[in-house]
Amino acid sequence: MNKKMNKSLFFEIKDYMRSVRFYTLFIAIIFFASAGAGYIYSSAEPELSTNIMEELIKGFGELLNMSSFYLMFAIYFRNSFACLLSIGLGFFFGIAPVGIIAFNGFIVGVVVFKAMEITSFQHIVLGIIPHGIIELPMVFLSAAIGLKIGHEVTRSLLTKEGGWVNIKNEFFDGLQAFVYVVLPLLFLAAMIEAYVTSQMI
Repeated sequence: MNKKMNKSLFFEIKDYMRSVRFYTLFIAIIFFASAGAGYIYSSAEPELSTNIMEELIKGFGELLNMSSFYLMFAIYFRNSFACLLSIGLGFFFGIAPVGIIAFNGFIVGVVVFKAMEITSFQHIVLGIIPHGIIELPMVFLSAAIGLKIGHEVTRSLLTKEGGWVNIKNEFFDGLQAFVYVVLPLLFLAAMIEAYVTSQMI
């Protein structure tokens, strides 16, 4: 019985992941376009980008003094909460997940520009790739889930089709993907960031 349930759950999640792939691609494009904008903005307004960087250092400074074990859980809970927030805020027509991704992409662009002033591009890549290759797709997926929920909310309001039942089903399908795909991989990414990436930078 359990094997049948697990197999059924696997195919449900697989089908859902397939249904959200174009939303994920759209979110990824928004992120990298925003990162490019952040980089260009930093080159045009170096003083403002320095201020942004200083605020980031203040906000994340407490993490620098943590042991790898506690750092892993701090990163995991922060990222998990941010991803869950992207999904939950999707009910507001999917606007917030796109905005969150655009903002984070912009900040990444600023950080990369400032980092390029003191280190090489290869070093920056080494500081991002080990955990980022897992973490970023999960962030994109979470925002895509929120966007898909927002799309269903908008469609239901405009066309009067589906209604609350479809919105509820969309939310629970997305939540299922979050629990069984996003959370485990975010934990893996946090582990790599705390024990591997932090030792490389």
